[in-house]
Amino acid sequence: MRKIPVVLLSAVCALALAFAACAEREKITVTFDGNGGVTAENKTSVTIEIDPEKEWQPPTFSREGYVFVGWDTELEEIGESCTVTAIWAPETSVRNKIVFDSAGGSVYQGSEIYLHVGAEIPALYTPTRGNDKFLGWYIGETPVKAGEIWQEQDTVEITLTAKWSKATRVVFDSDGGTECAGITLYDGEEIPALPQPTKGYGSEAAGDNDYRFKGWYYNGAKVEEGALWQAPEEEEVTFTAKWQSMWSGNY
Repeated sequence: MRKIPVVLLSAVCALALAFAACAEREKITVTFDGNGGVTAENKTSVTIEIDPEKEWQPPTFSREGYVFVGWDTELEEIGESCTVTAIWAPETSVRNKIVFDSAGGSVYQGSEIYLHVGAEIPALYTPTRGNDKFLGWYIGETPVKAGEIWQEQDTVEITLTAKWSKATRVVFDSDGGTECAGITLYDGEEIPALPQPTKGYGSEAAGDNDYRFKGWYYNGAKVEEGALWQAPEEEEVTFTAKWQSMWSGNY
């Protein structure tokens, strides 16, 4: 039996994996519903196959007496097969020019956006700001949500301001216990269930370890599951484990 060189076998395996990855990406199909509009070929909907990691263009629809406002889904965020629907507004409707204030996030690079009074708000771009969580666009304290009806405004040009939940990276100091992977907490959100380390040489059954885990502490206070996290100025903080000795009763 002839032996296949290791280098050649590795190359074949790498190519097979690459083709498999491409095939997986090619399964993503997007159906564009013209919602009353038609393409130049008089199609009311178009289904295309896309690779989310490559540039692609949606089909163009037109509708007599209406202007195209946008899609009900942010196209750049599509990662699986889906249907997106066109949003239209009457040509005669009042419109507002939209300016985005991302509050330190990524800057909008697309074409000018107009929202038409009485028409649905289309999906708007999602900015990024480090690890912080984007909460949405706001006019003052009022959220602007896709799918809702755009209301008449006092001025022609309107600024939408991004709101964020600040991210805090948490690392765990188990003080001799088992290691715990770090997590990210967001300002104003509930603290989830935290990892439960063990310490000592006994079994992991409660009361049979050398030490009993008392909880995680930060700035001298116990971190309670379900409490609202208030993000500090630091981007990374440490939660430290406290233990009770099962033999001496000491901490």
